[in-house]
Amino acid sequence: MGYTYYQYLILIDAEQSFAISDLKQKLEATYANSSQEVEIRQEGDYIEVDIEGYVFSINLSKEEHVLAESEELATAAKNTKGTDWETNISRCFQRIEMAGSLDPNMDFFNDSLYVLEAVEGMGKVYTFDPQQNEFVNL
Repeated sequence: MGYTYYQYLILIDAEQSFAISDLKQKLEATYANSSQEVEIRQEGDYIEVDIEGYVFSINLSKEEHVLAESEELATAAKNTKGTDWETNISRCFQRIEMAGSLDPNMDFFNDSLYVLEAVEGMGKVYTFDPQQNEFVNL
């Protein structure tokens, strides 16, 4: 299995409403005054953020398996077991799946943070880093 850059699972709290079109608008606002060439495309529950040919993929997943996987992540993550977070995370039935293209020189690291910040700014969410096996915004 290959390494994926800037990969996160952002679980959306069960009490939080979320619209992918609102996220697209937030991303457009984030990059409105950018000196970079940025194109943000949406098709259904999928968004691509293309920054001078570098692509971040953002997918809203609402399938049945998301709830089961949220329950697994809540108990398996290094920093949630036995906490109040464990209960909240185990109830998440929607999530954003984010990943970036290959970026061995980390030229788009700052952009990954801007995109992640836009997603986290949408409301109560829990950002899981699979490389670290922990939630990074608790």
